[in-house]
Amino acid sequence: MYNWVTNKLDDWEKTGDAKFIILEGVTSGRLELREFLNFIIFIESPSETNLKRGIERDGIGIKDIWLKDWMPRELKYFNSEIHLTKAASDLVVDGTYENSDMDCIKTMYESNTFSQNISLHT
Repeated sequence: MYNWVTNKLDDWEKTGDAKFIILEGVTSGRLELREFLNFIIFIESPSETNLKRGIERDGIGIKDIWLKDWMPRELKYFNSEIHLTKAASDLVVDGTYENSDMDCIKTMYESNTFSQNISLHT
C-alpha cells in the first residue's frame, strides 16, 4: 500500500477472509495486478471535476500540486501503452454521477454479482 505521508510503499498487509476486497486508486488496475483482479471498474470524469473534488477533499493549498504534478502524471499513466487501464476494464463508469452507473455498481455489490457472475480477470 502506498503511504502518502512517507511518500513510499508500506509493507504488505493481510486482509483476512474478506468476501470482497476493493482496491481504489489510479494504479489499482495496473498491469502487474490484473492476474489477481476479478473485476475492474474505471471511473472516468473530466479533469475539471477531478480538480474540484481534489480541492474539496485536500484544500485549496494543494491546487498547484494537482495542476502541475498529479494531473499530468495521471494522464500520462492512463495514456501509456503499457497499462491501458480503461481498455482493460470490465466496466467504465461516468464519474460525474449524472447517470445510473453508480447505482448499477451498488446493485451488483449488494447482490454479490461481482463474485457470483463476474470472473473476467481470473
